[in-house]
Amino acid sequence: MDFFKKALDARIALVVIALFDIFLFLIVGAWTVGGGETMMTGLAAKAIIGDQINNIPFWKIVFPPDFGYWKIYISVGMLFGAFLGAKLSGEFFWRFPGSLSEWVMITIGGLLMGIGIRLAFVCNVSTFFGLTPEMNLGGYLSLTGIIAGAWFGSMIYKKNSWFLGVIMSVIGESLVAFIFGSIIGLLVQRSRFCNTAALRDAILFKNFRNTEALLLAMMVLTIGFTLFITFGQGNTMKFDVGLNQIIGLFIFGVGMVLAGACTVSTWVKTGEGNVGAIWALLFTFIGMFIFSLLWSYSYWPPAPIAMTGEPNPETFQLGYANAATLQEKTGIPAIFFGIIQFMVLLGIYLKIQKKKKSKE
Repeated sequence: MDFFKKALDARIALVVIALFDIFLFLIVGAWTVGGGETMMTGLAAKAIIGDQINNIPFWKIVFPPDFGYWKIYISVGMLFGAFLGAKLSGEFFWRFPGSLSEWVMITIGGLLMGIGIRLAFVCNVSTFFGLTPEMNLGGYLSLTGIIAGAWFGSMIYKKNSWFLGVIMSVIGESLVAFIFGSIIGLLVQRSRFCNTAALRDAILFKNFRNTEALLLAMMVLTIGFTLFITFGQGNTMKFDVGLNQIIGLFIFGVGMVLAGACTVSTWVKTGEGNVGAIWALLFTFIGMFIFSLLWSYSYWPPAPIAMTGEPNPETFQLGYANAATLQEKTGIPAIFFGIIQFMVLLGIYLKIQKKKKSKE
């Protein structure tokens, strides 16, 4: 099959992913990876220290370990899909970092991603493929953090070459998540798409291949999500947002550039046999566990059970807002706001196209 003989156009892959993400949004919620990785961390910690994990407030209050948490199976599915694509295309082989400096960079990058995800409550996937298309305030805060973090990480990378509405059963949700993750893993593996590259390559090398694909996906998701939100459908992400999104995604952005991979590509590259990606995943989990200890001391940002949806200056929280709340407060259909965001994203896409043509 030609599908396994040459790389898939990233723009096609991301549009297909966006359409599947809209389906997932209607069934259980938009695509995310950080939550599943956090639950894996908790389950691994419980396997090692047993019931002692209940003595760490984070795992008792915020993320009680649970094998039935459906988001786990998106990551497992991505690993499976990427492995399948790599094997069928003859691209699977074990890859090892070439130097000690790469191991150091991947280790620190993984730790920063793990800490950043838990501090922000979201990862890069939630930002680009969930919150922002839902027009959630947290998406815009997260974009600010991750773009700044990617820029900062890129400068380090450049300057220091050695340091670079449906009720389902638990089984049903997990099965849907696994199937979705498998499709994502296969498409990302074949298209070579990477969120890290979408920001890093645009900043450092003025290469917009992945950036264009990401923008197209976000345009499709914005129209799809806000259209369904207009009619009261879909499962939006609901939690208070604030300063922690900016700081957390900044830390994550630095980490993903140093590690050379994000929450998606670490799973995909692991499926291809990349040992560096496995190492980055390991330290992402370690970073999450370290943050759970820090949170259990500071209790910041507030746990979901303490969130009110209203601004809280004392905890640097702005409350909860998205396309649904805009519709509720203004009486204007959510799709109207979605079209505005779509036009902004389209404008950025067309500007990149114009810039590319001027260089030809």
